[in-house]
Amino acid sequence: MHARIGYMAADRIEQNHPGVLSYEQKQRLYRDGYIVLKRVVPKELTQSARSCIAGVVDADYSQLGTTAEMLNLVNASPLSKVLRNTMGAFDPPTRCQVAVRPITKP
Repeated sequence: MHARIGYMAADRIEQNHPGVLSYEQKQRLYRDGYIVLKRVVPKELTQSARSCIAGVVDADYSQLGTTAEMLNLVNASPLSKVLRNTMGAFDPPTRCQVAVRPITKP
């Protein structure tokens, strides 16, 4: 398992999302309390996080929430910029909750 905390260099991540919500998205966020942002986290980061989960040995998932692969889903993706532009400055996450349900036979 990968047990390091760190951040991927931002220049290695494809930055396709503008980092700001449209007026309509802001209205939906205010009205509904949430919005769905599709493809804001680059596939490279989600694949890295999935590989990290798949690499867990003996079903010990307890350390996943501190791995760079999980934290980078926010810290090294355009989602971080969206959050800053929407709600202001925040401390980058250093831990997260990862809910994993192992595949079982039917």
